Amino acid sequence: QPNIGLYYTDKVPFEMRGGAAYHFGDIGVFEDTVLAFDTSYRNQDWAKDTRTNYYLGGESWFRYHTIGLRSGLNFTQSNLNELTFGLSLNKAVGRFILTIDYSVAWSMNVKDNLGTHRISTGARF
Repeated sequence: QPNIGLYYTDKVPFEMRGGAAYHFGDIGVFEDTVLAFDTSYRNQDWAKDTRTNYYLGGESWFRYHTIGLRSGLNFTQSNLNELTFGLSLNKAVGRFILTIDYSVAWSMNVKDNLGTHRISTGARF
């Protein structure tokens, strides 16, 4: 737990994280379906009910890995913190595979929000 304080002691809490995932493979129209679960523990002195967090997520592909869908949850023992959704599009153009990824995460702790939106583009060759 490093001390990052300049004048006073300010220790970064110890954090430990672990998880597991299971690859179901192809299930009907769902390709490469994966379900994952993680948990984390943070040794903090404040908000003791949020020391342990749980994360649950899933992903599946469609149409020969052209369209990907993802969703996830982030929660503590007493509260749902975040709900997420994502979409991926892959398009082969010559030797390149162009990708567009979009995700949205809604915080359940902030009222009247439109979520956090992220978009990225890429090329594989």
